[in-house]
Amino acid sequence: MKPPFDRSSKESAQFVLENLIQDHAARVAILQRLSEAIALAKQINPDSWSVTLSPKMVRLNVGKIEVMTIVDGGFHVVCRGDSSESLYPSVPGSYPVDIEEADTVEMLPGTRKAHLDLVERAASTGGKGSWKRAHSTGMMDYIAAIVGSVASVSQTPTEVRHFVVYHNAGLQGLMDRADRSDTAGIWSRKSDSFMSSAIGHRVWLIEGRRSKAGAHEYSPGLAFTARQVVQEEDHRCL
Repeated sequence: MKPPFDRSSKESAQFVLENLIQDHAARVAILQRLSEAIALAKQINPDSWSVTLSPKMVRLNVGKIEVMTIVDGGFHVVCRGDSSESLYPSVPGSYPVDIEEADTVEMLPGTRKAHLDLVERAASTGGKGSWKRAHSTGMMDYIAAIVGSVASVSQTPTEVRHFVVYHNAGLQGLMDRADRSDTAGIWSRKSDSFMSSAIGHRVWLIEGRRSKAGAHEYSPGLAFTARQVVQEEDHRCL
């Protein structure tokens, strides 16, 4: 059932975002970027930013401009480049990049530097950001539930992270060669937020076993790019 709209409610924020962006992997990737942009704005000027929520849109505002807007089936980020024309005069070189939901995992990482450059400049304009009174605490609670609390952003681009999973061949059996494909997955009891943090990044499965001499031997099992998390009872498949 559709909950009453309330920008202070995590349930409202979840309902809105899950209707705007229905693909789980895309939704997590977008929330990760949203969290990172907020963290950077907070570092530079804690009063510079706000997240506004409506039934048809989620928007991150920094300084006097919007820097990221999520709508039905896609979103756009505002980036900063060398163009002589600017979307916003207060940030020279600002331009929008529109991304459809289906292209999120592939296209969003490539916008990171230019987008965060724009956020940094917008947060540095000084003073309190616009739309502070419309800030959605519910959206912040939802972000924390999915990707964790907003933390400090790294100034060094980390487009691809690597996760390592250990497979005990003695307990779980040898991996079949036919399973070593880029469409494979792994089961885990890790939390949803932990599993979701791997989406869009590289997962390496290391197979371990004991040799006849009793020594531990390790070899690469498979590697794949995480695309989604599937829940089944108390296990999750990445």
